[in-house]
Amino acid sequence: MSTEAVNSQLPTPNFQTIVESAKDVIASALATAKRPCITSSFQAECVVLTHMLLQERPDIPVLFLDTFHHFPQTLAY
Repeated sequence: MSTEAVNSQLPTPNFQTIVESAKDVIASALATAKRPCITSSFQAECVVLTHMLLQERPDIPVLFLDTFHHFPQTLAY
Protein backbone atom coordinates (compact mmCIF):
# COMPACT_ATOMS: atom_id res chain seq x y z
CA MET A 1 0.00 0.00 0.00
CA SER A 2 1.36 3.41 -0.89
CA THR A 3 2.06 6.16 1.64
CA GLU A 4 -0.67 8.27 0.07
CA ALA A 5 -3.19 5.45 0.48
CA VAL A 6 -2.24 5.01 4.13
CA ASN A 7 -2.33 8.75 4.82
CA SER A 8 -5.78 9.05 3.26
CA GLN A 9 -7.06 6.59 5.88
CA LEU A 10 -5.61 8.44 8.86
CA PRO A 11 -8.10 10.08 11.25
CA THR A 12 -6.60 13.55 10.81
CA PRO A 13 -4.22 15.06 8.26
CA ASN A 14 -1.56 15.78 10.90
CA PHE A 15 -1.79 12.34 12.52
CA GLN A 16 1.90 11.52 11.92
CA THR A 17 2.92 14.83 13.51
CA ILE A 18 0.83 14.00 16.58
CA VAL A 19 2.36 10.51 16.81
CA GLU A 20 5.91 11.86 16.49
CA SER A 21 5.19 14.45 19.17
CA ALA A 22 3.90 11.73 21.51
CA LYS A 23 7.01 9.65 20.84
CA ASP A 24 9.18 12.65 21.74
CA VAL A 25 7.31 13.09 25.03
CA ILE A 26 7.71 9.39 25.83
CA ALA A 27 11.43 9.39 25.01
CA SER A 28 11.99 12.49 27.12
CA ALA A 29 10.12 11.08 30.11
CA LEU A 30 11.91 7.74 29.90
CA ALA A 31 15.31 9.44 29.60
CA THR A 32 14.96 10.89 33.09
CA ALA A 33 13.01 8.07 34.78
CA LYS A 34 14.94 6.00 37.30
CA ARG A 35 12.61 2.98 37.46
CA PRO A 36 9.85 3.47 34.89
CA CYS A 37 6.83 1.23 34.58
CA ILE A 38 3.37 1.57 33.11
CA THR A 39 0.01 0.65 34.56
CA SER A 40 -2.60 -0.64 32.17
CA SER A 41 -6.15 -1.93 32.30
CA PHE A 42 -5.78 -2.92 28.62
CA GLN A 43 -8.62 -0.66 27.53
CA ALA A 44 -8.34 1.09 24.15
CA GLU A 45 -6.36 4.10 25.38
CA CYS A 46 -4.04 1.99 27.53
CA VAL A 47 -3.22 -0.40 24.72
CA VAL A 48 -2.04 2.43 22.44
CA LEU A 49 0.13 4.00 25.13
CA THR A 50 1.52 0.62 26.20
CA HIS A 51 2.40 -0.18 22.59
CA MET A 52 4.19 3.14 22.14
CA LEU A 53 6.12 2.78 25.39
CA LEU A 54 7.19 -0.78 24.58
CA GLN A 55 8.46 0.38 21.18
CA GLU A 56 10.71 2.87 22.96
CA ARG A 57 11.65 0.63 25.90
CA PRO A 58 10.82 -3.08 25.39
CA ASP A 59 11.91 -4.03 28.91
CA ILE A 60 9.56 -1.66 30.75
CA PRO A 61 7.33 -3.49 33.26
CA VAL A 62 3.60 -3.38 32.56
CA LEU A 63 1.49 -3.52 35.71
CA PHE A 64 -1.99 -4.88 35.01
CA LEU A 65 -4.96 -3.15 36.65
CA ASP A 66 -7.72 -5.69 37.06
CA THR A 67 -10.97 -3.74 36.87
CA PHE A 68 -13.04 -6.96 36.99
CA HIS A 69 -14.60 -6.01 33.63
CA HIS A 70 -12.26 -7.78 31.21
CA PHE A 71 -12.89 -10.24 28.43
CA PRO A 72 -11.53 -13.74 29.13
CA GLN A 73 -9.04 -13.23 26.26
CA THR A 74 -7.58 -10.19 28.02
CA LEU A 75 -7.10 -12.13 31.24
CA ALA A 76 -5.54 -15.04 29.35
CA TYR A 77 -3.07 -12.69 27.69
